Amino acid sequence: MQQTYSNRYRELWSRHWWWRVRHRFVMSALEEVCDADTISGADRLLLDVGCAGGVAFDDFSRFGRMRGVEPDEQLIDPESRWTREIDVVRFDSNYHCQHRQHVIFMLDVLEHIEDDSAALSKAFELLRPNGTLILTVPALPSLWSDHDDVNHHFRRYTRASLLTRFRESGFEVSSCRYAFGWSLPLLYARRVVAQGRASAYVVGVPPRWINASFYLLSRMEQAVCRTFNCGPPAGSSLFVIARRPANESVSETESAPVDTVQVSNPPELQTTIAG
Repeated sequence: MQQTYSNRYRELWSRHWWWRVRHRFVMSALEEVCDADTISGADRLLLDVGCAGGVAFDDFSRFGRMRGVEPDEQLIDPESRWTREIDVVRFDSNYHCQHRQHVIFMLDVLEHIEDDSAALSKAFELLRPNGTLILTVPALPSLWSDHDDVNHHFRRYTRASLLTRFRESGFEVSSCRYAFGWSLPLLYARRVVAQGRASAYVVGVPPRWINASFYLLSRMEQAVCRTFNCGPPAGSSLFVIARRPANESVSETESAPVDTVQVSNPPELQTTIAG
């Protein structure tokens, strides 16, 4: 991971228009999931895979007890109150947690994992019956650019390819929608203009007027999609809500916590146009 990116991740997460909009997507989905179940917040277990030091834990923890997985220890603040709740390991077949989870988040994580089918199968294994996976990934292989190379992506997804992965892993998909459709012309332009400039890739929050404008455009798109209960026909990201079927029986897992430290590929970097 680039050290400057590691040092600035919290700033990007809290200020960059793309992260702020994605977080609103996720919080809205989480509220709906929790409103629909009968579990008390004190008993609900939530696992954030690729949690980047628990930047979203303050918000997520309103709905349950948090646990995180983050392979890059540079992103974890040793002074954070959440540090003890984060396993610094890869999310692979060797990862175990003490209890089956009610909600798992994988937010722009799956594209960094070479065997994405195995990662989804692991998430399925860690969920309770009727447990929910909330996931986002970059969309449309035609958008592949230096942005993806620098960020160590293995792939971008179409809606069809992502649904196939989910169904092969046993999930019931409640929703699979594109997002950030308005940004596609800018992203295709970036693909051309920035080609061959990976060495000059810079991470940063854009100027205030751009940041505010892109945030507003994204929120307007969200409002329209919510009104008509649909997503744009295409977009730079895919947003998925999926469940482990409720009719399965599974015994509670009581394995020991993992404490092996491993370092994986860096999380996705973002510039002015994210995704």
